[in-house]
Parts: sequence; C-alpha cells; structure tokens
Amino acid sequence: MTAITFSRISHIRLVPTSFRTLVRYGSFSVESSRVSLDPTAKRPTKKCDPYDQGGKPLEGKECDRLLSTLDPQWELVCEEGSENPKILRRSFVHENFMIGATFIQKIAAVAFVNNHYPSLSLVRQLDHKSWKVMSSVDCRTEVLGGLSYNDFQIAMYIDLEADRHKNLHDG
Repeated sequence: MTAITFSRISHIRLVPTSFRTLVRYGSFSVESSRVSLDPTAKRPTKKCDPYDQGGKPLEGKECDRLLSTLDPQWELVCEEGSENPKILRRSFVHENFMIGATFIQKIAAVAFVNNHYPSLSLVRQLDHKSWKVMSSVDCRTEVLGGLSYNDFQIAMYIDLEADRHKNLHDG
C-alpha cells in the first residue's frame, strides 16, 4: 500500500489487490475513474442540501436584492417564460488577448479557492472595423437549475479581483 499526502489532499490510497483509488479533495471524491460530489465532506448533516436552499434555486426578488450589492455591470439572465433568473453574467473588455487570458486565470484561481466554478470565456471579435478582446463570466448552480447564494458570493469576489486587475494594468 502506498500513501501520499499533499497540503490540501487528505489522502491517496492505492491498493493493488482491489485496484481501488480513493482521493479526498475538499468536497470531491474520486473512486477509480468516476468523480462524484460529496456534499457532506465539509459539513455533515442529516439532510443532503449543500446550498442550504432546500434544493431550490433563488427566486427573482431575492436575486434582484442580491444583484444590487454587486457591480452594476452584472446582469440576471432569465429563460423565456420564467420569472426566476438562471444565470448571473458579466462581461469584461481587455486591451489584448494576453491580458484577457491573465484575467481569466485569476478568476479561475478565485473559483478554485472557493470551490464554486462559473463558466468562463475569452473571445477576440471584430467590432466596427477593430478587434475587441472580451471575457465573460456566467455564474450558475447546475445542481439547483438556477442561482444560489454562492453564485452571488463568487461574483463579489470576481468584482474584487477585476478591480485589482484593472488597477494593476492601469497604473
């Protein structure tokens, strides 16, 4: 049996007789080649509700209230015919592709540290005869089929990182 310990990985155990690999990292567990979410890893409860929302996404009024606490460039995206928003979105414009890529890397680090992962994109597009580099961030909690408090929290952290990034490249 081989055991390896890293700073955030609690343990890796390789058992040659059963070929079973168990990795515990934060709230994820990997057995063999299958990855599964373990919502009770950080806070054991009798009820499996990792977002403390009763398994339901946030309603429109609560999303509007929380949106007012973020940068005004964030927007709520609703599906057609639905009152409740499904996505929290913000776009950013960058001087060039490498600065945009650096920004995306910083947002990915924020997501990793907080264990909540938005969709990130970086595009270079033609806009009125000039090229524009844009990145966009879409926050959504797939498990709930809409938004959670974690989406608004990660958006707040992204705002902070965007301000740091802007100050670094402006100054």
